[in-house]
Amino acid sequence: MNFMPAELVQSAGKGCRVRAPGLGELDLPQDASYQQSGARLALGIRPEHLRLTEAQDDNRFEIVNVEYLGNEVYVYLEPKAGDTLLIHRSEAPSCWEVGQRVALAPELEHIHLFDTQDKALMINKTKATV
Repeated sequence: MNFMPAELVQSAGKGCRVRAPGLGELDLPQDASYQQSGARLALGIRPEHLRLTEAQDDNRFEIVNVEYLGNEVYVYLEPKAGDTLLIHRSEAPSCWEVGQRVALAPELEHIHLFDTQDKALMINKTKATV
């Protein structure tokens, strides 16, 4: 699983908004009501739940390695700012190349949030509205 730092921007009863380096602000269904704005969180997402798209504004990552493993490709990415290495997994063949700049589009329903004690924030059953 990929882990990256995140900051709580806003919490509401039905979800929260977080800011993560390279991804910007994301509206998520987790209950962060016991956290205060500015709280440090960890965002977790599996490599298969990240999509790569054309680089844009601050959502920019550089491909630092492409690893072919038979029918799968692992693409290793570094954000524009920071030192968090992320991994994207997709099916082979791949058009991704070392040095290429891309943006990440995470599948929001597959993002996990953790507090500073490494406890997962629970998902609200209703749709997030922040």
